[in-house]
Amino acid sequence: MTDIQSPCIRECKLGADRLCISCYRNLEEIAHWKSYTADEKLKIIKALEQRKNMDKIWLEKVSIAYEVYAIMLANQGFDSVDVEHFITWLYKQYGIVEPKKVKNE
Repeated sequence: MTDIQSPCIRECKLGADRLCISCYRNLEEIAHWKSYTADEKLKIIKALEQRKNMDKIWLEKVSIAYEVYAIMLANQGFDSVDVEHFITWLYKQYGIVEPKKVKNE
C-alpha cells in the first residue's frame, strides 16, 4: 500500500482544544505520524474530516454569539470602533479572517 501523506500544510498553530488549526491533528498524531501504519493514518484522516466539520459548526455558533455580544456592548454605550476592534480580535483568535462588520442600530 502507498504511504499516506501527512495532512500538514505548514501553517501550524495549536488552538485552545490542543488541535492544530490547520490540519486538525493533535500533538500525538503530529509527533507519531511517520511511525503510524497506512491503516492508522487513514483512520486519522477520517477523524480529521469529522473534526473539521465540527469546527465549522462551532465557529458559526461562536460568530453569532460574538455578534450578539457586540450589539449588547454597543447598546450599553461602548464606542462602535472599540466594539469592532474587540470583535475583530476575537475572530482572529479563532482563525476567522474576515470578521463581519457590527451594525449598531
